[in-house]
Amino acid sequence: MPDEKSRTNEPQPFSHSILDRHPGYAKARSGYFKAIIMNLLLIIVTIWSILPIYWGALWRPENGVHNLNGWIVDFDGGSMGQVVRQAFLNATGPKTSLDWAVVEPSNFPNGQADMEHQIVNERAWAAVVIAEGATQRLQNAIASRDSTYNGSSAVTAYAAEARNENSYRDFILPQIEQAMTAAMGAYSMQNAMNLGGQAGALLANAPTTVLSPMNYTVDNVRPFNVEVATAVDFVGLIYLLILAFMAALASYMARQSTGLERQMKLSHLLAFRLLVPFVVYFILSLAFTLLSQFFLVPFNARFGASGFVIAWMLEYCGMLALYAQSSNY
Repeated sequence: MPDEKSRTNEPQPFSHSILDRHPGYAKARSGYFKAIIMNLLLIIVTIWSILPIYWGALWRPENGVHNLNGWIVDFDGGSMGQVVRQAFLNATGPKTSLDWAVVEPSNFPNGQADMEHQIVNERAWAAVVIAEGATQRLQNAIASRDSTYNGSSAVTAYAAEARNENSYRDFILPQIEQAMTAAMGAYSMQNAMNLGGQAGALLANAPTTVLSPMNYTVDNVRPFNVEVATAVDFVGLIYLLILAFMAALASYMARQSTGLERQMKLSHLLAFRLLVPFVVYFILSLAFTLLSQFFLVPFNARFGASGFVIAWMLEYCGMLALYAQSSNY
């Protein structure tokens, strides 16, 4: 039986004020504030060690544009190719500009047909390709005064908006347009000077050979045309973490409220805590992926019929990874 002194040192239920000096209560209060302060310090350390990664990614993003690489591929080898190459190389250098580099056409045995494959496989963020024989086609059109000449096939810019729609819209496409505008202006001037006295007759019979000798088209090989995908790969990932945490917390509370935590053998309790999340998260991740399927997210766009299962397993593994970090539950 506890003696009288030990009983008086024990805090009494529902009987102490915040600043009560009772020894037992004061000890518990001190322990509480130590835990609060330690938790506060750990959260502050987390804020300053982890969150700056995200904040930094959104701080002055234009200063990191030079990390995006672009290719200039000249299949033409003529005056058009030279002007386009120079225009894009002139735009290279500042941190706010894409890093453009000349890549030899010999690296693409199938010609421009290889470009989509290279961009889709993320070998480059963009590629500006001068078509084979572009300069010669213009010269032939000038010689024959071809009224059907269309300079837009001379240059093709390849990019994949779906890789990062914000970078595509804010940096890649505007910089392609800016450099091509400079190239077209320079080439139009050069072409007009070379035409000399022919310009008047050509304006009457084949005006595009004078006014627009070189133009370009943009081939967006993977457009970002599924807006609901933002819910899957951006905001939805936050919801996925919250759902995983709620499931882990529910398991913990159920064990506590039923007394199961104190009734099982340690080995069985460990096995129980490992098995239940694997089963629960398997079902939860399926339900989460089915929600996206209901809103017609095209999981089959890249990996065919396996796309749904791949997305499901990625979300399942993400939930399990979170549980490994919250194993106290």
